[in-house]
Amino acid sequence: MATKNSAKSVWEVLSKIDCKNHIEKKGDISYVSWTYAWAMTKDTFPDATFTKHTFTDNQQNVLPFMRDYKGNTFVQVSVTIQGETITEVYPVMDHKMQAINAEKKNKFNKEKFDGGRIPDATDINSAFQRALTKVLAYFGMGIHVYAGEDIPIGNIFFKQSEDDRKHLESYQLALKSCKDAKDINAVWKEKSPVYQKLSSSAQLEVEELIKSTRTRLKIAA
Repeated sequence: MATKNSAKSVWEVLSKIDCKNHIEKKGDISYVSWTYAWAMTKDTFPDATFTKHTFTDNQQNVLPFMRDYKGNTFVQVSVTIQGETITEVYPVMDHKMQAINAEKKNKFNKEKFDGGRIPDATDINSAFQRALTKVLAYFGMGIHVYAGEDIPIGNIFFKQSEDDRKHLESYQLALKSCKDAKDINAVWKEKSPVYQKLSSSAQLEVEELIKSTRTRLKIAA
């Protein structure tokens, strides 16, 4: 189907749309909603369509998700624009962008705030919208946000405050000088009050810093 933008590539058109004025905020998290991303895409390319895939389990039940033996759950979304289709398989995650599954501990070997569970219908619906937004970014919609102006996951874009950046730099300097597990534990103990005040995204970065430091020093988890 021809559109008014058929002379230009989908990428060329969508990647030039500025989403910055449509970033909303909820707590310490800033995000661009899937509704805006889809509305802009559809206004620009009326032929755009998306598909939420279904799966069949071993009892022949048709389900809107697939799940592995650990309880990790995934959804699949495809978007077609101007005859090109892109598909994304996306994990179902919680509000801290950690995979929801039946395991009691997260990937940092810490107790999960929800104690481990199987995703419910609301979790799966949210994952579908995040997957849709990510596929649209592959086509160019909002890609500049993904490129470094913010730090996105799905349809959520974390924006660090000046305090977060300052404390993260402090963690980096402290961990850089660590020589063993005792030093790492000392840094964690000293900065624990600061950690509690960080945004969710900054806390994740701290945990990644500690994990990478343990890897660098060849310390088992």
